[in-house]
Amino acid sequence: MVEPVWKASGFVRPKARARINQLGKRGRERRKAMAATPVDGTCEARIPEVCTGAAEHRHHIRRSSQGGADDRSNLLLCCHRCHSWIHTNPREARALGFLRYGVDTWGDR
Repeated sequence: MVEPVWKASGFVRPKARARINQLGKRGRERRKAMAATPVDGTCEARIPEVCTGAAEHRHHIRRSSQGGADDRSNLLLCCHRCHSWIHTNPREARALGFLRYGVDTWGDR
């Protein structure tokens, strides 16, 4: 096997600097906003034959990737099973008001 040129020359690759802050400004703001909404109490979705009753997740009604905020008006506290149901059944969840698309400007009026 032939040695690569850079190994034969004695080149040592410098180690990458450790990231001091992996979250960044947006991540810190998001963590702060999410901490202001504790997950306790009962499930707000209460989907029949799915719900377990205890709130375990913060569900973004308008996804953060589509411009949804992390404040309480955009969050739905729900149990794990309801949260899974919302994401596996987006059409029904949207009809119930549990999911909203960022590009849907007509639905806001």
